[in-house]
Amino acid sequence: MKNKIEGETMTEEQLPDIQALKDKRGVPLYRVGIEDVSFPILVAKKQKRQYQTTQAIVSMYGDLEKEIRGINMSRFSEVLMQYRYKTINSRKLKVFLNELKKKLKTKDAYAVVKFKYFIPKESPVKRVKGIQGYSCAFVGRLTSNKYDFCLEVSAPITTLCPCSKAISKYGAHNQRAIVTARLKFLGKPLWIEDVVSLIESMGSCDIYPVLKRPDEKWVTEKAFKNPKFVEDVARDVALALNKISGIDGYSIKVMSYESIHEHNAVAYFKKNWDF
Repeated sequence: MKNKIEGETMTEEQLPDIQALKDKRGVPLYRVGIEDVSFPILVAKKQKRQYQTTQAIVSMYGDLEKEIRGINMSRFSEVLMQYRYKTINSRKLKVFLNELKKKLKTKDAYAVVKFKYFIPKESPVKRVKGIQGYSCAFVGRLTSNKYDFCLEVSAPITTLCPCSKAISKYGAHNQRAIVTARLKFLGKPLWIEDVVSLIESMGSCDIYPVLKRPDEKWVTEKAFKNPKFVEDVARDVALALNKISGIDGYSIKVMSYESIHEHNAVAYFKKNWDF
């Protein structure tokens, strides 16, 4: 490749590589890279041999040794381009990170692949069909001797306040909450559909994309019969995850967007979590 700078034709090899210069400050950086790259990927569905095309937001990093001034940023995109419209999962992410390490000549590599995953969902009474999007992510970290993979799934639920119900003559305040579960696996990962189903079953009631009047009555009454604090939801999700073999560790966050307070309520729990 030839480049023309100020009237002079130069080959790419003749151009100065400033980022490759030696750095004398003696400060290594544990993570350097590029963030928020929009990218098309495929995600496997639970249904056999079916896939969903979705837009991912990808962030990629490598470590930088203290004597090197800068990392070669373009190489992140070069490696990523090989995976356009391809299935991304735990195994493929490990291969991607290994290629990234070789291309960058780093000791470790780290990537976050965020995406929306869409699941069809019917209303509880009238069975009106809709589709609901869930925020998900695949997170991978590859070092010289270890690979860690994390599946992150966020799902909305309804929470109805037990205190409000107990102290009121009628009614109780309820609101939408978001449960985020981050899961590490020893064996085969769970399907996103199964994680969503687990989370949704732990709220006062599900959230639905479409509700007719009989459906609205049903969800209102179900939530009223099943009041829960964010603390209740976090503990119930933890107990459910403890029953699933193959999960090496996890973290849980429950965020309730309060309907009668200016602030939000939140609860966290983690087990064997250092990711």
